[in-house]
Amino acid sequence: MDRAVAALTNELLELAGAPAGRARTRYWLRPGTTVLELARRVGPGGHVPGADVSEASVVRARERIATAGLRQAEAIIADGSVHAFAPDSFELAFSRFGIMFFSDPVAAFENVRRAMKPGGRLALAVFRAASATLWPNAPLEAVRHLLPPIPTPGPEEPGPFSWADLARVHRILAAPHSDST
Repeated sequence: MDRAVAALTNELLELAGAPAGRARTRYWLRPGTTVLELARRVGPGGHVPGADVSEASVVRARERIATAGLRQAEAIIADGSVHAFAPDSFELAFSRFGIMFFSDPVAAFENVRRAMKPGGRLALAVFRAASATLWPNAPLEAVRHLLPPIPTPGPEEPGPFSWADLARVHRILAAPHSDST
């Protein structure tokens, strides 16, 4: 997957504006290739934690971090939508194809917002509508006749295309906050 979306990942990293050598920079994201690349960009003065609910993903990320010698990166087993991140600790929240699976995206982004420093940035990559996205639909369509019926998630349910509706994205990200910030 990393190779298939390398160009998109590089563009998202550039848009995110991860500054090289920035001291005490903290980022929240899923622990994969993007953690490694952001850790390289911020250098030893930064801190790049990646969170995932999958123990296998975190174990693999920790191996990759150790192999790369990136002490400023870490991977933790945590659900980013509910984990008690330190308030005002992140300058950037970054996700490539992960946020579409939050079961309660409004609560998730409220949680992420609490962890953001004032002026923090959000950089996300999500899929467009299934009808507009050849990848990952093409492989599935090629074997669909061999599979039992696959239920289609509703428009408010988690799934790879749950952030395709721009109005829904705006509603999620602009939802009222439960605190005063």
